Amino acid sequence: DIEYMTFIPDNSVDRIICSMVLHSEYKHVDDVMRELWRILKKGGILVIFESIPMIDDSDSNSDGDNLFMNFYNSFLTMKEDRIMFTKGGLVELLGNSGFGDIVVEEIVLEQQSIKNWLYNSCTEDSLMDEIMDIHRNASEIVKKEINLVERCNSDDNDTDIFCDWKFAVVKGIK
Repeated sequence: DIEYMTFIPDNSVDRIICSMVLHSEYKHVDDVMRELWRILKKGGILVIFESIPMIDDSDSNSDGDNLFMNFYNSFLTMKEDRIMFTKGGLVELLGNSGFGDIVVEEIVLEQQSIKNWLYNSCTEDSLMDEIMDIHRNASEIVKKEINLVERCNSDDNDTDIFCDWKFAVVKGIK
């Protein structure tokens, strides 16, 4: 429970790395950020690593018709209650929490197996099938941008979907 780390004294930590954690703190992300601020020493460094959409269309249309955000939310929220961050949203989160000297980098992992991700995240078979279908039925624009490829393994005739995943690494200093 990173929202209440009372066992860690104030201003006692030099560095914090939050790798793929904040997206699951959807209800309490502001409380988590306050707690990270509390335990970090002055001059301490916070690094956040989170997945982000390949294309950030979150500001492109005020009526909520955001192709890429809708695509990611359609399957990610099926697996768990979560926040889908954007690069700008992560920078804003750190800035609003008091962090300065914010630096952000993007990393793209190419041709990641959707089945491998789903198998390793303990997803039920029926949900795996739904998520695979969401990828198969994605718009051609989304498929192109995420570099989606469906391949059949000739050994067992099993089909998998591979696509690129983008991550943001955001660093801020207290």
